[in-house]
Amino acid sequence: MKTQRIRIIIILLCGALCTSSSGYAGETVITLSIGEWPPWTSKQLPGYGKHAQIVSMAYAKKGIKVEYKFFPWARAYMMAEVGEADGTFPWVKKPERLNTFYYSDALDDTNDGYVFFYLKDNPFDWQEFTDLKGLSIGGQQDYYYGEGFHKALKDGVFRLSFAAQDHLLFRMLLAHRFPVLIMEKSAGEGLIKKHLTPEEAQRITIHPKIVEKLTGHILMRKTNPKSLHLINLFNQGLHEMHEDGSFDAIFNK
Repeated sequence: MKTQRIRIIIILLCGALCTSSSGYAGETVITLSIGEWPPWTSKQLPGYGKHAQIVSMAYAKKGIKVEYKFFPWARAYMMAEVGEADGTFPWVKKPERLNTFYYSDALDDTNDGYVFFYLKDNPFDWQEFTDLKGLSIGGQQDYYYGEGFHKALKDGVFRLSFAAQDHLLFRMLLAHRFPVLIMEKSAGEGLIKKHLTPEEAQRITIHPKIVEKLTGHILMRKTNPKSLHLINLFNQGLHEMHEDGSFDAIFNK
């Protein structure tokens, strides 16, 4: 009996060691918290948007299924931060986030960048951030628009006007609450198409100068022992997508 008990203990220990060495054995589902940001993430789009399709396929190549939970962006970030979700995306790199999160490789490398939207009947031009002196600019408090923009904001060159949701920024622009708003070009164009009438959309144009091109990433908290392994698996799957052409097939359609 004693010999049999010892044999059972050895078998259990071996099983535990095998599970530990696999890094993610026995678990095939992860949860990622995201928000509405079409065409990159949205409940209303096939596969929940281009970024979500890329994330799903990259992880599927490594045998992992992704479940998505949609929330306002601040809450989506907080859920990943406190462990209510395995991670969140797409977030740009900010120095202060590196203390809390691991970053994946870039979800996109050809995005259109952040630009200024404005009304055609209110001409606008800029080349340097100093040209924006004294303006109120539509944007979101929790978004990151690049080092140069936020340095100018901190220095008081201009101020930021917020909205509860991204699409409301365009309503505020149409109501002349501010002369310009900043947004990623494709996302802004998608919101205009979805939430504005054709007549309203015709009133809005885009300045050709790009404010900043920033890449989106998956964030996973460093306090979770599985996070680094999950990030590495995603990066491997993403690399395979670039190699086999499936990344371009999603991103460029």
